[in-house]
Amino acid sequence: MEWRAQRECVFLLGNHEASLLQFLDAPIQNANWLNYGGIDTALSYGIRAPIGRLSNTQIISLSTALKDAIRKEHLDFFTNLELSYESGDYLFVHAGVYVDRPLSENDEQSFLWMREPFLSSNTLYKRVIVHGHTITKDFKPEIRPNRIGIETGSYLNGKITALLINGTRRDFLFSTDYPA
Repeated sequence: MEWRAQRECVFLLGNHEASLLQFLDAPIQNANWLNYGGIDTALSYGIRAPIGRLSNTQIISLSTALKDAIRKEHLDFFTNLELSYESGDYLFVHAGVYVDRPLSENDEQSFLWMREPFLSSNTLYKRVIVHGHTITKDFKPEIRPNRIGIETGSYLNGKITALLINGTRRDFLFSTDYPA
């Protein structure tokens, strides 16, 4: 959020942020989010979730507590994330695209959740797709003619990867290269 105030930035919506927002709007229908990052998110906002299988009442209570705990600036940030971003020869998305549709016909489902057949496809698109979501082999960026995967396992190893594009040059920047 500080970067946005100081620089021109585009921040993309990912499946975890979308799931958080869905949980806040409809906790019972979206309670599965608690199993893949939701409990940790609640803890990061100072909320301890009950242990074990939660009742609907506990799920609603947890959602209400989380809504109250999330700072307005954070909620505004999450609700204003972009679904995709196009620049030059590149399309940036969280997860991937449908391989059997033009890029213009892709939607939130593909941008946030896609894995296969996108990852194994050799389909060339109008733009190179830059994405995360699926951890790359050996935790190294994956460069293919149709896509560049930069999810290098941050939740497992703390390694966040950025792609720097300058004309035809592509360089990678890794959080593990810099002391915290």
